Amino acid sequence: MPSETWRPVLGFERTHEVSDQGRVRRIGGVGEFHPWRSRYGYPKVSLRSGGARMEREVHILVAEAFIGARPPGLVVNHKNGIKTDNRPENLEWVTRAENNAHALRTGLWPLRTVVSECEACGNEIRSEPSRKQRFCSYRCRGRVQNALGIGRNARKVQGVQIA
Repeated sequence: MPSETWRPVLGFERTHEVSDQGRVRRIGGVGEFHPWRSRYGYPKVSLRSGGARMEREVHILVAEAFIGARPPGLVVNHKNGIKTDNRPENLEWVTRAENNAHALRTGLWPLRTVVSECEACGNEIRSEPSRKQRFCSYRCRGRVQNALGIGRNARKVQGVQIA
């Protein structure tokens, strides 16, 4: 196993260090921090210096120390998808959209799709389970609503004016 490299934690340079293996320790202190899992499954630690206290995910500390400061608008991506693998060579700064696309591409976020049929024309509709789609387009929805006399462009239906 190669030797571990330690670097100062950004914002806590005088008090804490992070290693290229994803471990965190206090400078001059005994032992290392024992991270807990955040609600999203990432190892997290609580850093204290003077009166300041900050909870941070370990992968962010490693990326800031070994890759560089966080560019505006970017997040850390685990290249191999393993949330506990915080080695610098497994981390990269990406946009949130790129991170989400990576999660879909690698199966970290299963793409849940419901396939149904348009009630107007019979075309296939693919949508999320939370969105119950009945029509493939506004045009199809409008046709059905107009035929039923309930659309906004509906005319008189059986002698009753619908707005």
